[in-house]
Amino acid sequence: MCINYRPPTKEDLQRSFAARVGEQAEWPNEIWQDYPAPIIRAGADGTREASVASFGMVPKRHIPQGVKPWSSMNARTDFME
Repeated sequence: MCINYRPPTKEDLQRSFAARVGEQAEWPNEIWQDYPAPIIRAGADGTREASVASFGMVPKRHIPQGVKPWSSMNARTDFME
């Protein structure tokens, strides 16, 4: 899983996907795990809207104190025989 990507701008989302983007929606120019990033979803009226979300196995804010977080960044499996 790639852990970094460059998200589209608000204008890109509106032009390419006809998605409404709220005035308050903000995200950084580079996105990493647990950073806010744009997603497109169906709005209440069925039109496309861009919302801000984060990605990861379990958001950091939901991991109980004292529990080691498990990350999927650069997850892979290596088979050794």
